[in-house]
Amino acid sequence: MTVFVFCGPTIHESEANQILAAEYLPPAAQGDVLNAVSRKPRAIGIIDGYFQFTPSVLHKEILWALDQGVHVFGSSSMGALRAAELHSFGMKGVGRIFEEYRDGLLTRDDEVALNHGPAELKYPSLSEPLVNIRATLEVASENKVVSQETADKLLNLMDQEYFSNRSYKHMLHLGQQNSVQPDELLRLERWLESNTVNQKKIDAIEMLRSMGAFLRETPGPFTARFRLERTSIFDQLTS
Repeated sequence: MTVFVFCGPTIHESEANQILAAEYLPPAAQGDVLNAVSRKPRAIGIIDGYFQFTPSVLHKEILWALDQGVHVFGSSSMGALRAAELHSFGMKGVGRIFEEYRDGLLTRDDEVALNHGPAELKYPSLSEPLVNIRATLEVASENKVVSQETADKLLNLMDQEYFSNRSYKHMLHLGQQNSVQPDELLRLERWLESNTVNQKKIDAIEMLRSMGAFLRETPGPFTARFRLERTSIFDQLTS
């Protein structure tokens, strides 16, 4: 039986396949999990998913997968969001981002959003997710690259930006415009050249490893402890 993983911008298939042997699919959109379930996989992993201009993967699709005995994992991006919302039903969330959504430390979906290029170019990042900026500034502060006050100010500036405008270059520019100490900004700029934290990718790798360890135990089908209620809209999707 097959294992499917939806990913792209967070971790490319070529790298992910070295961690977990699976069939890698593009970021999940509405209907994609339903289509995957029809092929009777052992497990499904969701890392990346579409939103904004493309309908997002439905909660009901994931519940349907669980109801059909498929183990579903989520991390990093859309997977972390859906896992935080559905972990009580049996979806397995993995990683720091999932945990922070689950515990209410993160509440907005734009924290993980980014602008990226097409699949043909391997989804190049055109912006930086706020969760990565947050993790990077946390390490920069811990290592005395910048003060905690400066880290908080820069994070607040990025928090107020539209997700597709977020980048380290733009952050440093806004820091200059908002009277952040020039020596700290210069030190941070140099440090960022080789020390940024990609929390989304860290979590994706953790999920792939967790899936591999879980599947090596040859688990049986998932046993749902809920009753899936059918709706007319869901019936249209599955018909």
